[in-house]
Amino acid sequence: MDICDVYDEFCVALELWFNAHNIPNLLVDCGESFCFYHDKKNLIEWGEDYDDINFEQFFYEYGCTLDGNNFVKSLLHEVGHYMTMSNFTQKEWNDDKKTIRENSKRFKKITIDVDYWYWELPTEFSANMWAINYINTHKDDVNDLITLCNKYLSIIEEEIG
Repeated sequence: MDICDVYDEFCVALELWFNAHNIPNLLVDCGESFCFYHDKKNLIEWGEDYDDINFEQFFYEYGCTLDGNNFVKSLLHEVGHYMTMSNFTQKEWNDDKKTIRENSKRFKKITIDVDYWYWELPTEFSANMWAINYINTHKDDVNDLITLCNKYLSIIEEEIG
C-alpha cells in the first residue's frame, strides 16, 4: 500500500470516528504538525511533531488522567479548538495569533520558563481544557481512539521505516 493511501485512509478513519462520537463535520488532514484552521471552520491537521514537554506538563497540571500518548492528546487539543471556536470572537483569535507571532520572534530557545505562555493563551487554554475534559470523561472512547491511531501510526512507521 502506498504511504499516501495510508495517510488518506487514516484521515478518513479519524473523520468517521469523530462523527460517530458526536463531533460532526470535522475534516482531518495530514500536515507537518498539529494545527486547527479556525478560518476554515472545521479542518484540523495532524503531524509528526507532538512531543512538547510544556504541553505534557500542562495536561498533567490540569488533571489529565491519560499518561503519555501525546499524539492523541494533540489530536484532541485540535478537536478542542473546533469544539470551542464559537466561544471566541475573530478579534480574540487574531489577538492570540499576534501574541504567538511576537513571542515566537522574541524567544529563540523554547524552554518551560518562556514557552508556557503559549498554553495560557485563551484559545489554546480552552482547547486544552476541552481535550482534558473529554479524555477524563470518555475513557472508553479515548481508548478506542488510541487503538485506531496506534494501528495507523504503526503502519506508517513500517512504511517510512
